[in-house]
Amino acid sequence: MKRFLALIAVMCLVLPCFAGTNIYNDGYTTIDSTGVIDVYAAKLPYKVIVTNNTLVASESGWTTVVDTLQGDASYTVTLPASAVGLAFTVTQSSGGTIYIDPAIADTIAYGEMPMDAGDKLQSGGSTGDSITLICPVANTWVPIAGHGNNWADAGTDGE
Repeated sequence: MKRFLALIAVMCLVLPCFAGTNIYNDGYTTIDSTGVIDVYAAKLPYKVIVTNNTLVASESGWTTVVDTLQGDASYTVTLPASAVGLAFTVTQSSGGTIYIDPAIADTIAYGEMPMDAGDKLQSGGSTGDSITLICPVANTWVPIAGHGNNWADAGTDGE
């Protein structure tokens, strides 16, 4: 019994030395030396825009938050061309209109609505309007999720 208690005492003194230390932290995920992932450190990448913005391939998977309280009542978010495999989410934090502008040769395949190549997709102008688009094949963007039921074809001129 004394040996068992002595072993427990040694384990209580020695084991904390083997506790994990952070070996990886990219600002979104933290992994310690024991392989434990800190789920509370995980954050989804996003950016807030207060002017028209062109998305780039390195932002695939990000959420772009449009904040019209900082300026105009509408903003255009331009999708990159030749973007097979990329996905973007755009959301409205404060009302106002969002225009999603594909490259001139690209089409947004929005439900039953026949949109021509280069036509912009326009939000309904409400707080919380959002849309997630993926590009599964060349020259085609497909909405896979969204909020707000007043999205419409804005033509090539948009605003």
